[in-house]
Amino acid sequence: MCFSFSLQQLVDLVKALQEKLIEEKRKMQTLEMKIREEVCKEMAEQLVAIENAYRQDNFLLNLNYKIFQVSLKKAIVDRNSGINACT
Repeated sequence: MCFSFSLQQLVDLVKALQEKLIEEKRKMQTLEMKIREEVCKEMAEQLVAIENAYRQDNFLLNLNYKIFQVSLKKAIVDRNSGINACT
C-alpha cells in the first residue's frame, strides 16, 4: 500500500484533524462541566440531609436530656419526701 497525497491534501487533513480535536475538547469540557454541576448538586443534597439528621439527633438528644432532668428531679423530690416522712 502506497499512499500518494499532495502537500495541499496533507495540509487540509491536518487542519480538519485540528478542528475535530478542538471540537472534541469542547465536548469534553462541556461534559466535565455538567458532571461537576451534578456532583456539586448531589453533595449539596447530601450536606442538607446530614444537617437535617444532625438537627434531628440533636433535638432527640436534648429531649432525652430534658426527660432525664425531669425524672431526676422527680426522683430527688420522691427521695426527699420519703426521708421527710421517716423523720
